[in-house]
Amino acid sequence: PSTYGSPRHNIANGIYMGSEVDHDINPFNTIDANGDDIDGVDDEDGVTFVNGDDINGSYFDVNGTQELNVTVSKDGYLNVWLDFGIDGTFATAGDHIIVAQHLTAGSHIISFNIPSTVTKNQLTYIRFRYSSTANLDFKESVSDGEVEDYAIKFGSAFQGVKGRFNIQRTNSALNAKDFALYTQIVGRDFNYHVVFYDENMTNEEPLAKVPVKIDLIDVNNSNEPLYTGYYYFSHVNPSSRILVLDGSDLNSIPATKEALFQITYAVDAHGSIVQQQCGADYQACFESLMASSDANRTDDAKDEFSIRPESFYITLADGNKERINSRNPINKTLRVASGYEYNLSMIATKYGGVEPSEGYNRDFNASFDFNSTALTCANTDPIEQNINYIDGIANISNFKHNNVGEYRLTQVTDENWTAIDKANSDCIVNSSITSSDGNSKSGCNIALQTHPIDLEFYPDHFAVDLNLKNLPSSSHPDFIYMMELNAVNNNVAIAFDGNITAQSEDNTTTTNFTDGCVATNLLLDLNATTVSVEGVDQYIHTVNGTDVNFSRIIYFNRDSTTPTVELNQTLTR
Repeated sequence: PSTYGSPRHNIANGIYMGSEVDHDINPFNTIDANGDDIDGVDDEDGVTFVNGDDINGSYFDVNGTQELNVTVSKDGYLNVWLDFGIDGTFATAGDHIIVAQHLTAGSHIISFNIPSTVTKNQLTYIRFRYSSTANLDFKESVSDGEVEDYAIKFGSAFQGVKGRFNIQRTNSALNAKDFALYTQIVGRDFNYHVVFYDENMTNEEPLAKVPVKIDLIDVNNSNEPLYTGYYYFSHVNPSSRILVLDGSDLNSIPATKEALFQITYAVDAHGSIVQQQCGADYQACFESLMASSDANRTDDAKDEFSIRPESFYITLADGNKERINSRNPINKTLRVASGYEYNLSMIATKYGGVEPSEGYNRDFNASFDFNSTALTCANTDPIEQNINYIDGIANISNFKHNNVGEYRLTQVTDENWTAIDKANSDCIVNSSITSSDGNSKSGCNIALQTHPIDLEFYPDHFAVDLNLKNLPSSSHPDFIYMMELNAVNNNVAIAFDGNITAQSEDNTTTTNFTDGCVATNLLLDLNATTVSVEGVDQYIHTVNGTDVNFSRIIYFNRDSTTPTVELNQTLTR
């Protein structure tokens, strides 16, 4: 190609390579370096393999010494350039492989090294210049001699770079084939190695000049990758591994039951990996190589893994005001009103906080247990509640209970989200711990941390339904007889008859508010007044003018002749 310059030699002094030389007025640039051969006499015969085979279009073995046979007509100097970097020039350092080597008439064996880092199976070029001039560059004109160019490839015919890629933990040992990827936590970044193996996945192999694309997919929903990155096996420091060390590239991955890494790369028609030297933009390098290559191939990583929420978190709020949460409990049972609607939020959290984990979609049938089992109660059934997580959060805006008693709010432990890792022992069974980093095992379970919430449902209100009557019953409701009131003689008095009922906000009777269950003493305030219906406040006197004080005796749910609350309490007039 023309990028390598147009060196010129005069046909003079009988100096040339091979058996003959023809006169070319202009250069003949072709991709296969055969332009001079097909124009006039095919005089590109000065260089062959040692066995006499033509080198044009052939392969040079890598990681070893290449020997060639050079035939010259008389004494002169040989200079040879080889484009190792396949960058379209012989000006790169190291490309001038034979410098002013003196030869005599006849055939000679020359040799030079081919490193392992060269790109295989791509066309490159080697230039031979023979002249009486010892020191010359790859493109200047000289007074005698000949130039011969050849197109070659590095590697072996139809046996290019072949192998397989994998993704492994950064603490996996070299050649240990430790393929296990552990359970990861939503919101926490983790690092990994891109590893190149031989085709049988037996040993790791150094690789150079290969850009790759890394996708992380959800096996159960592979429409769009969860993550994509572009990386490069360097031509500067060939290695079997690329360390992907980015502090934030994977911390936004949603919760995923079965995550899988995939590695995509370019291959030729024979299935060999296509190499290309890249600059700083690995994505552009990869995409250009894919556009020019015969095909591409994708390797699945050897291990799938789960990405789970770190824990469950519960909050209970009255409107927008939080009353209690599971991480910072008030260290006592929270009293709440029966039948009143509260906002109950249950969150599957990201790492280190209480943000919900996108992608965590689960349904649970939760039972919030009655927590007063030592008592004799009418209804000890748990509160049944459907918990529907959508992207890590379950909001129940109408959480209520129409009875009373103590109940414990907790979250069912999710033991199944990480089933793919549990089956391979890639997480700790019966544990919900979070590991120090992605290279060590976390627990398989998602659980509540750190406290359940204890609620005491109390009646919202008491329905008081009392009727006033005289004792004994009289046909004179406009007045009563009065006499001394005591525990024995209470026949001349005012009586209130009826019920006081503990109820929820929607007026449902709270059947557990009974003696022996969770009922408590009530303050029933029955005060007397001397204010008349006309609003006149006048003391009551005896016939002789003595002031009369009020007294009262109260029976509550009377079942004997003994008063149960108070006797003859003197009241202020």
